[in-house]
Amino acid sequence: CPCGTRAWASRARANRSAPPDVVVAGTTQGVQAARAATTRIPIVMVEVPDPIGEGFATSLPRPGKNITGLSDIVTELSVKHLELLRSSVPKLSVLAVLINPLPYRQPGRLVAVYMSNSNSRKFAISYPNFLDWERENRVFSAMAAFRFDVYDLTGRGEPELVRVEMVSANFLPLLGVKPVVGRQFTAGENQLGGTPVALISEGFWERKFGGARDVVGKTITLNNRVRTIVGVVPSSFHYANAAFDSKAEVYLPIGQWREHTFWDRRDPKKMNAVGRLKEGVTLAQARANMDAIAAHLAEQYPNADKGTGVTLLPLKQDVVGNIRPFLLLLLAAVGFVLLIACVNVANLLLARSTARTREFAVRAALGASRGRMIRQLLAESLLLAFAGGALGLGLAAWGTQAALGLLPGALPRASEVHLGGAVLFFT
Repeated sequence: CPCGTRAWASRARANRSAPPDVVVAGTTQGVQAARAATTRIPIVMVEVPDPIGEGFATSLPRPGKNITGLSDIVTELSVKHLELLRSSVPKLSVLAVLINPLPYRQPGRLVAVYMSNSNSRKFAISYPNFLDWERENRVFSAMAAFRFDVYDLTGRGEPELVRVEMVSANFLPLLGVKPVVGRQFTAGENQLGGTPVALISEGFWERKFGGARDVVGKTITLNNRVRTIVGVVPSSFHYANAAFDSKAEVYLPIGQWREHTFWDRRDPKKMNAVGRLKEGVTLAQARANMDAIAAHLAEQYPNADKGTGVTLLPLKQDVVGNIRPFLLLLLAAVGFVLLIACVNVANLLLARSTARTREFAVRAALGASRGRMIRQLLAESLLLAFAGGALGLGLAAWGTQAALGLLPGALPRASEVHLGGAVLFFT
């Protein structure tokens, strides 16, 4: 009101002529002058009328006092938060690669299957051997083989080369993958003389057919052979293996391949396999059963299988490979960086609090309660935390994509690395 304004101006004029140790206060703060006098704090205090009626007082520091602005504090603490969130990329990698389960149905029962010999424990498999393993084993509920190739595509615009993955009929069902449109291959189609069919990827479906729902039944020509499309594989499907092309656009039944060397037991043709263990069967039991089958085949086909065996690895272990120790070492290094950043932030906040000791004494002298000052500090800290966190989150999102772009093939399961709630909560 006008009366209050005039009274405030009068007190301000009196304050300018008063000695430094004199505090001019209103009626609601009359006892504060004595407190200020006893503490001998050389300040000039001006009470600003509080429209809320809580007697809020604002202290104005004396000229020449250098107080860092809020923008400087935000900048410094934002840098610290950026340091914290910059460590998200290694944590994301460890979480996605080492901790998260594989994105397949019951991934704990999936096993990578290789042939072994005196030179390697993980050797490619010949298709005739795979068929014998599939037929004679008693430990797998299903087994599937796969290999990649490149075919000529004609009849759909300009001729081009497309990446092709040859798979057993039960490969996608074994992993729990369902087509977006259409169906899977049948057992009858996965053999020589079977109906020439194909599955296409979701990306190929969009690129060549515009995502039309009636794509099933249409044809494509690969290596001068017309094949009928029976389904569309979802773009979310990825499989990490040296014999699997994650960018394949067309899937064909592997049993239809007519290459004569493919049916030679001595020629593996860069083919690998995966199996699903039966309920209750352990990996040790599966290894014993497959070793017995390999020994039987070595007696039956000594020219091709003598000195060979079977290697079984948990699929997750096979996917992660030798990168596990490197990721753990990287995580440990990032942990130390995170610890250093936390100490830096704590030191910064402590220094700010020390520099504001005089301010806190003044506020206490004016009657501010401890709870009120704590609420103010919490509000300031939350503001800084949200500001730095927002900047750090943007940097982490950009940095993750940039890092994956530089090392797309070196990191297994790279497509599963993303910012998630667990990483953000931990950070």
